[in-house]
Amino acid sequence: MKPVDLSPLVRFEKLEAILLDQCWIERIDLTSLSKCNNFRIITLHAYLLQKIDLTGLGACPKLEHVELPLNRLSQIDLSSLANTPINYLALDGNRLEQIDLAPLSNCTNLRTLYISMNRLREIDFTPLKNCAVLEDLQVEGNLYDFLDVRPLASCSRLQNVAVDDVEIISPANGLPGLNKNKR
Repeated sequence: MKPVDLSPLVRFEKLEAILLDQCWIERIDLTSLSKCNNFRIITLHAYLLQKIDLTGLGACPKLEHVELPLNRLSQIDLSSLANTPINYLALDGNRLEQIDLAPLSNCTNLRTLYISMNRLREIDFTPLKNCAVLEDLQVEGNLYDFLDVRPLASCSRLQNVAVDDVEIISPANGLPGLNKNKR
């Protein structure tokens, strides 16, 4: 199946959002969105989405919401989201086996990150230590045996950290909002 071509959307300079729910799309290329200066929100609940190129989103100065749950993504490159004003990122319910959160280290507006229900065996939270306004982090339903949440100690607004009931390496004074869920 060919990727969905969004290039005709370039004509809509004031385009702010794309919301697709229950679409049978396997691949989508967001490169053409780089010319949409008002673009803020993308929601793709496509169910079959296996590949996505986020490159165009890096040039969207108002990007705040990226929601790609319940797809079949086995890998994702978040580097295009570095230095964007994104505050909501949902990648839950995919098939991700690894994720590099390093591109999010400068996303100082990030409030919500959902990476639950994937196939992640390990998660390095170190890049999130600069996300001071992070409030909600959901990582339960993955394949990890332990989690080191010490890097999250600097996230002073953290209210909810949903994890599986596994070994947790936490800061000496604990981690507020830590919720262990039974596997």
